[in-house]
Amino acid sequence: MQWLRIKEWFRNGLERLRWLASLFSDRLHIELAIIKLLNNIEAVKKRRAEAVLRLGERVLQLKDSPSHDVFTDQEVRAVLKEIEAVNGELDELKGKVSELSRLED
Repeated sequence: MQWLRIKEWFRNGLERLRWLASLFSDRLHIELAIIKLLNNIEAVKKRRAEAVLRLGERVLQLKDSPSHDVFTDQEVRAVLKEIEAVNGELDELKGKVSELSRLED
């Protein structure tokens, strides 16, 4: 009779350990995914900063040109489109982080 009770306690303990291990594993995967996404966000922010810097340099170059309308310049338009694309990518990554953060709850 005692052996059956001890065996049942042992089985219950093993089930709790399995549940805890699976919970820890899931949490770890979510946290690592969030860390990777945050790293990607920083890389995208860096690309955006470089594009803004290129845009500023081009505007300074155009300052001395006879045409002061910067928006007609093809290079400025290309950099603006690139910045818009990077902003979209940044919003998408932030949405994924937000979605993963909600999964944690």
